[in-house]
Amino acid sequence: MSTNTAKSETLQVRINKETKKQAESILKEMGLSTRDAINIYFAQIINTNGIPFIIRAKTPNKTTLEAFQEIEEIKSGKLPRNPQTLDGFIKEMGE
Repeated sequence: MSTNTAKSETLQVRINKETKKQAESILKEMGLSTRDAINIYFAQIINTNGIPFIIRAKTPNKTTLEAFQEIEEIKSGKLPRNPQTLDGFIKEMGE
């Protein structure tokens, strides 16, 4: 499919003002307009037959999950409490 067609379409979208401002600033540094970026994005959707990047829910990484587990083990008494500050490990984790 050719990206340079004789006909054109108009696309209207609503977007958060700050998000738009930040994205346009980055695009300007790259020498691209918002229109250029959207055309590139759509071309990549066609080229990849889908969204051209991974979309995931925000989940904690392995280290963070391990830290959560450790906190639960400390709270339940499975591991000893040993705060050596950060304000008494935030006053014994809120207990």
